[in-house]
Amino acid sequence: MDSTRETDGKYTMHFEISHNEHRERYRRLQQAMALEGFDTLLSWAPENIYYLTGYDTVGYYYPQCLVASVDSEPRLVVRHFESPNVESQTWLTEHVGYRDHEDVGEIVASVAAKSGRRIGTEAETWSVSPAIAARVAERLGDRLTPVSGLVENLRLVKSPREIELIRQACRYTEAGMAAAFEASVPGATEDDVAAAVYHRMIGSGSSYPSLPPFISSGPRTFLPHRTWSGRRLEEGDMLWFETGGSAGRYGAGLIRIGVLGEPPAEIRSTVQQGLDVVSDTLDALMSAIRPGATGAEVHQAGREVIEAAGWGDVHRNRSGYSIGVSYPPDWGEGHIYSLQNMEIRPLEAGMVFHLVPNLLIPGVAGVAVSETVLVTRDGSEALTDFSRDTLRLGADS
Repeated sequence: MDSTRETDGKYTMHFEISHNEHRERYRRLQQAMALEGFDTLLSWAPENIYYLTGYDTVGYYYPQCLVASVDSEPRLVVRHFESPNVESQTWLTEHVGYRDHEDVGEIVASVAAKSGRRIGTEAETWSVSPAIAARVAERLGDRLTPVSGLVENLRLVKSPREIELIRQACRYTEAGMAAAFEASVPGATEDDVAAAVYHRMIGSGSSYPSLPPFISSGPRTFLPHRTWSGRRLEEGDMLWFETGGSAGRYGAGLIRIGVLGEPPAEIRSTVQQGLDVVSDTLDALMSAIRPGATGAEVHQAGREVIEAAGWGDVHRNRSGYSIGVSYPPDWGEGHIYSLQNMEIRPLEAGMVFHLVPNLLIPGVAGVAVSETVLVTRDGSEALTDFSRDTLRLGADS
């Protein structure tokens, strides 16, 4: 399938957002800036830049900055090599391309200085180095104010088109999960499983994920965030898989566990008990999700199930996180909103979360079951669709 089309000389992917939607997002940003008293915003995060303009590149290892203005179109400062991407992908009429030898901090400061008196700069992003940020601050002096959340808060509630893309990402995610189980046979390696996941997801239409799939087996499954290691699968191994396809830059997440053949009785008993607990926890989280509920309230609903089952000391992390636009190194938006203690903001219809109840049982296995979930007008909807009976799936493989 040809994934691109040409429109007025611009090549766009079949899963892209319309420029009209990008412009509307920018208009809402301008309103937010006006409310906060900013003439200009320096947006460095690749997710934010993509969200506002459609500009997409893996070349963000060179600094890039969107200089947003409260009363005019933005200007995008990028490496000159990336200029064709601005011209072919975005609705912007102006951008500044800097050469590799030039001081990008000086260039951003120069563009921003022409835009207004009170200038905000994104302060909670890994996308700009302290050295560059310091040069911008030195150049702009007291005109510059650190700010956070102006663009990120706009990203929380997804539009119908964004939800459509996340649904599509879920199909790729499920395809990768199915491939993981199919490839998990005695004698195969974790590398073989990873290759099967990538082949199936990309073959189904996924763009590159913002995190690699997590693939671990046997004694490695209770270690968090493990990718494939070359380990050879054996009869009785526990399996942990977390896959996340991507439609454009919109992602989804899914965790399932399994077993090859029959593990030792004491391990299988513990794992089955743990799987029942995390599955019940997931159901409790989904039941608690509704517009108006806070993140802390949803998190507490899950904690109550885990603690009642006696597993409170094994699970101490958040219950889930927002998911949407992403670039490596993370497919989540947990820095914007996580379901955890102290999160008092109310949920709204159109938010999307990856719910991740899990138990990492030292010396036994990691046990988890997750879903990507949409907040609806009257509750929640699981967007991922994959059997939770994965112990049986593993045994049958």
